Amino acid sequence: MSVTSYVKLPPLYNFHTYEDGLSSPSPSTYCMVFANIKPDNRSEVWQSIENFSEDTHHRFRHDYLVFGLSVAKCKELLLNTTTKILPNEVIKTKVPSTYQEVIDYYTRIYGYNVYDQNLNNFLDTCVNHEFQRNYNLTLTTFVEYCNDPKKIEPKANIEIVAFALLALLIVLNALSSAYDYNLKYYNDLENPQRGHRDTEKCDSLETQILTSFSVGRNFNKLLAKSTGGDASELDFTYFFRFFTIFFVIWGHTLMVITAFPLENPVFIENHLYRPETIIFQNGSTLIQIFFVLTAFLLKLKFDKLKPITTITTYTECFLVYLKVFFQRYFRILPSLALLLLFNSSLLKNFGDGPFWRHMVEGERTFCTKYWWKNVFMINNFMMEDSCAHQTWYLATDSQLFELYVIVLIITSKYPFTKKSIYALLGSLAFIVPGVLTYIYRLDASTYLRPEYYRYLYFQNADTLQITYNPFYCNLGGYLVGIICAEIYTKSVRYRDLTTSLAKYRTVQKIQIPFIISVLSVGFGLLFTGLFVVNRNSKDGSIWVALYAACYRNIWAIFSGFVLMSMLSKFGGLAYDISNCGIFRLLGRLTFQMYLWHVPILRILFGSHRHPIYLNQFYVFCQIILAIILSISFAFVLTIFVEYPIGNVINIFFKRAFNVNKLHAENKQFNEMNRYTT
Repeated sequence: MSVTSYVKLPPLYNFHTYEDGLSSPSPSTYCMVFANIKPDNRSEVWQSIENFSEDTHHRFRHDYLVFGLSVAKCKELLLNTTTKILPNEVIKTKVPSTYQEVIDYYTRIYGYNVYDQNLNNFLDTCVNHEFQRNYNLTLTTFVEYCNDPKKIEPKANIEIVAFALLALLIVLNALSSAYDYNLKYYNDLENPQRGHRDTEKCDSLETQILTSFSVGRNFNKLLAKSTGGDASELDFTYFFRFFTIFFVIWGHTLMVITAFPLENPVFIENHLYRPETIIFQNGSTLIQIFFVLTAFLLKLKFDKLKPITTITTYTECFLVYLKVFFQRYFRILPSLALLLLFNSSLLKNFGDGPFWRHMVEGERTFCTKYWWKNVFMINNFMMEDSCAHQTWYLATDSQLFELYVIVLIITSKYPFTKKSIYALLGSLAFIVPGVLTYIYRLDASTYLRPEYYRYLYFQNADTLQITYNPFYCNLGGYLVGIICAEIYTKSVRYRDLTTSLAKYRTVQKIQIPFIISVLSVGFGLLFTGLFVVNRNSKDGSIWVALYAACYRNIWAIFSGFVLMSMLSKFGGLAYDISNCGIFRLLGRLTFQMYLWHVPILRILFGSHRHPIYLNQFYVFCQIILAIILSISFAFVLTIFVEYPIGNVINIFFKRAFNVNKLHAENKQFNEMNRYTT
């Protein structure tokens, strides 16, 4: 379509100035209205809209429009018109199924069928009056919500609970820090040679508990260098954690932008035609890096502790499973619960404007109603009407963690089953996603299309729900991580190879080509998506299914190869950069960054008062700003919430399961436990 034809299309978003209604002597109600253009084949504009919207892989649906209407402005527009106010035709007119799907979604959020019928009819007449005059087309409308400046919403009980919990955390951190300072002060008086706090021994249970929330201790813990053989050798993994979360935030920023009112949606549409966009489109599989790392460190820790042997009883095996599972679950749960509480109570207070409720109301409603999906780690199978969509990963990872802990227990008690079980899991890792992709005619991977997240829920997301989120379609990443740990700790050939490669670690003629080759393979894997993107069909495609079966598993294998190369200290400058201290800090923040970057994006975009004009620089700045804010939030929450509660949980499990280890070993294993959470 030509630029001239595109300009003639109705804008996707059309808003009255929000501030005008608020600044008037009598502040006006402001409403968000979702509209659908009624088909009219006699209209050239409609034919252009229909033709343009057919390319759903790259284009928004231009027959779905959003209006921001000031009631006062509408009264002014209709004051001298003779237009007859007709009943709103949402109910009477047969509407497209996707349009009705969006209406049903908004209805579930706001808890009503329609606003006051007179207001509905009035707004319908207002928007149609100008639209018919400009385009000679008619709209079917639905009022998403209205902001009445005269209406003050009372604080809900859950807000009081949230503020009380926030106050409790502040008090606990303050008291624990004061106690720790007092303890250090008297220790310094009695033993001046002992030095800084981080060298003190806290052997008594009372001291460990009372200093769990100490800001000073947890700050030092966050900045502390890794200690112990394994932990210090694995510092480079922090870089890969941060590398992954960086691209996750990048991708989610672009996804949220598609859900925000834009002055130039053509920027998104044209951008999706560019070949380099496949790096983002196919980059969702980068999450396999997390799976590989978690499984690798789980296996290392399991082999180090050796909780299961061939003579371990079934009861003891079961108790080991319970301990490993619940210790990890309860380390994750407090931070997750705080996110859900924030979304359901406090998030709405962080902004205002015409788009604010559109951006945050769904989180508020669904976190209040369906928090249990997230808490019980099943939201990856129940994405509809769920909140904190990014936490699907926690659910999938927890399910994989449970499965592979069972695998490790079985293979430790019955070592002869190891090869058979690994072979079975490896086969399923390829077969399951491939077969499901073929049967359900799915895409090879999840691809961001303009309408995919436009309404802040996943639309036409069969691939996401059937083959991307379920744990049984992500078996490969964990398996690769466990096999890498087996090779790292038990393979004589690997040790011999590492020894023979040691002499080349500083030879730039070898290291630089190696790094270039690894980067080329990585980007090459991402670009392979060009061969299959947007090629699913009603009849299915064996080639798309084969790609779906292989791609994420090959990416996991590639991640495993990079992991083993780094363990061999092979990579020259890349290895040195990966071991920089700054990435140790950033890597320890990635859990909180992952949890909180989406609320941060909602706040960033929801606070705008006008549709935004996109360009490359603006998008880049928003990505960087989101990352900086995520790091800042994560830094505070790690020190004040994650580490303190983690300390208490570790103390409980050590006592409950009678784990009596030397302090140095505990410190080493706690260091490794940060990776697996």
